[in-house]
Amino acid sequence: MPEAEARVRPLRALGGQRDEGALALRTGEGPVTLRRGDVRLVVRGAITREYQPASKPRRVDTARLEEGYRVHLHRRQDARAVEIDAFAFEFGVAVTGSARLELDAWVAAVAPGATVDEGFRRLPPALALAGPEPGGALGAAGSLRLTTGSRRGREEGPIVLDNVEQFRFYSGWRAAVERRR
Repeated sequence: MPEAEARVRPLRALGGQRDEGALALRTGEGPVTLRRGDVRLVVRGAITREYQPASKPRRVDTARLEEGYRVHLHRRQDARAVEIDAFAFEFGVAVTGSARLELDAWVAAVAPGATVDEGFRRLPPALALAGPEPGGALGAAGSLRLTTGSRRGREEGPIVLDNVEQFRFYSGWRAAVERRR
């Protein structure tokens, strides 16, 4: 299988709402509607996030980052998956109060017969530099990071690493295999 087939970039969903048997999603490239039966494969997994270790530790570092959660909805008619980041997704009205539970309920409503792959959790994380925050109100709020002041100006905060690219490749590979069935 050609590697390029597994490296198709997903559409990142920034927000949306659930209607009767459909999801109305807002992506960076425009609106996308997913109806019951449109989804062939669901790939979901936890995203590991860590600070890059400093070369010269100055103090004991006890701060930890929250684990993320991503879902890729692979459509029957399009090779590009729709990616939902539970941490940065703007839900219209969330009934459960939990982003992950709400997202799982949305997936169950729109993809009842789709194959669900959760095998990503068994892979050891391959960390790389975290990408930029998505657009929208939640992305803007996340960009308001606190920086430490110094006499020479502001210093950048710690570097964040994650395994999002590993998840995207795994999901793309899994979808390419599913399309060939």
